[in-house]
Amino acid sequence: METLTNIKLTVCTKLLLLVLLVLIINACNNMQTFDIGDGGLLSKGALCVAPCFMDITPGLTSRVDVIRILKANNYWSECVNDITIICYKNLGISFRKNTVDGVGFRPTTKITLEQVVEKYGEPDKFVVYNNENPEWIQLSLLFERIQTILDLRPQDGNIFVAEPSNKITNIAYSDIGSIEIFIVQGRARKWNGYRTYTDSNP
Repeated sequence: METLTNIKLTVCTKLLLLVLLVLIINACNNMQTFDIGDGGLLSKGALCVAPCFMDITPGLTSRVDVIRILKANNYWSECVNDITIICYKNLGISFRKNTVDGVGFRPTTKITLEQVVEKYGEPDKFVVYNNENPEWIQLSLLFERIQTILDLRPQDGNIFVAEPSNKITNIAYSDIGSIEIFIVQGRARKWNGYRTYTDSNP
């Protein structure tokens, strides 16, 4: 069975890489943590709501405008401008033809699955990731109406128990094109409510 990293690289979408990017950024010990809060997911003190992050919207905002927005909010000094823009330890922004196609981040406030479902309704689809050694499993949920994918905190073993108290660890806002790629290449399946999930169940 493939490792989580290999599976995500096989899926090979910028959206998933953005979610993974949050984990990579944590290796940059010289960078600070961006106080993102919930990033607009639950609209607590945010400038705009999902899938908009700090007035940055996948499919609409240009790279030039992203840089302008980050500079205007005094965040640019903690950013690395490359193929993607990485800011602090917990924010990554990717582009397609100089237009944002994804914003991935790790929230700095606790968010549970129950809170998200109360606001947006049930997820549309899910993808399961397995890791062999040590053995653990993770569930990613797609909310098509807000063009958002949420990673739930991984669980030990090969069975994931989806319940209202599951914590959201990573968030990715994406454009429509990347969402469609996620569905097809990620082999996303229809969400079946709070229950147990494995890599093989429908």
